[in-house]
Amino acid sequence: LDPEVCEGDEGFHPPAAKRQRIEMHTNGSSPPKSESNGSSPTGHCPNNMNGKVRNGHGKTGKVYVPPHQTDTVRLIGQHLLDLGLQETVDKLIEEGGSVLEHPLASQLRRHILAGEWDQAMQVFLELCGNREAGVTEIKYRILEQKYLELLERGEQMKALICLQEEITPLNHCTSKLHALPSYLMVSSPTELRSRSKWTGSSGTSRNRLIHKI
Repeated sequence: LDPEVCEGDEGFHPPAAKRQRIEMHTNGSSPPKSESNGSSPTGHCPNNMNGKVRNGHGKTGKVYVPPHQTDTVRLIGQHLLDLGLQETVDKLIEEGGSVLEHPLASQLRRHILAGEWDQAMQVFLELCGNREAGVTEIKYRILEQKYLELLERGEQMKALICLQEEITPLNHCTSKLHALPSYLMVSSPTELRSRSKWTGSSGTSRNRLIHKI
């Protein structure tokens, strides 16, 4: 054997790679695994944090949405709004650069979901402007929801005023108009919901109203 590589020689120095294997073997540890796919030792891609592509300065930039996919993004955003995920929608608009609806329409949605009927009516009238087609029907639907919610809360006098001064003058949907006064005589919210086939303020009625509008 060559004396320069004989392990018995006093001046023997194995190559660095072999020396590392010998040291790890004596310590009972295994050699480190090589990283694959360009990932960091923590298992995360250095250029990607939680699925967000970074622009090299630690900030998340806007994502390009192809024109043919814009409608899809809007539909997703509308569905998220229906679920009440406003912050998620705001982030979607920020990253995708898409406007889902008119600002007044967003205000109208928020007022309806909060049961703020006077504010909802005011914003709706501002939104429709001088347009006349369909306005009476939507006004009726908003006021009908207001009327039923007043009855559900046991505020019969306010409901009666709403019926006489706001709903009746519209002279819309006379078949329903004849049924509305009878709801003033119900004995409980459960009976009200049953007779009117209405899901109640805590059900899906407000979201259904938004869809109809």
